[in-house]
Amino acid sequence: ESILHGVQWTIFHDEPKAGPEEIAQLRAHAEACRAEKQARKEQAEAEHAAEIERLRVDPEHAHLEQGSDQSGVLAGKNIRRLLKAALPHHTFRVRKSSYGSVSISCNDPLDDAAQETVSDIRKRFRSGLYDQVTDCHSKSRSPWQEVFGSAEYVF
Repeated sequence: ESILHGVQWTIFHDEPKAGPEEIAQLRAHAEACRAEKQARKEQAEAEHAAEIERLRVDPEHAHLEQGSDQSGVLAGKNIRRLLKAALPHHTFRVRKSSYGSVSISCNDPLDDAAQETVSDIRKRFRSGLYDQVTDCHSKSRSPWQEVFGSAEYVF
């Protein structure tokens, strides 16, 4: 109340009131916006489900195990298989260190291209995201993670 009655705010009572036609238009617009938002949400859910089904039957990923594991066990197995296929001349160690955490290490020195390949594979399975600007941690669930497993942290 002190904000409303302070010196920096003024309440004008002489503004014209909305008529019944304008109120009806505003309600119709609000309903149209709500319906459009719901349609976009349903479309996104349908696309998500279609991508999950596509990944499940994709022969390119037939060598990977499928499941909905979020603890990192399934993600570790699939990371190991992808690394072995992508970089066969390197030896990697993929371990689940704690719940929702997987670490990848390599004894061999990696060139920039190999490091980029490892980073791309790692990002597919990482479900935990940290935003430094807002200092918040969040989780994401992509179709890839729902089919082939995920871990909150992949180092």
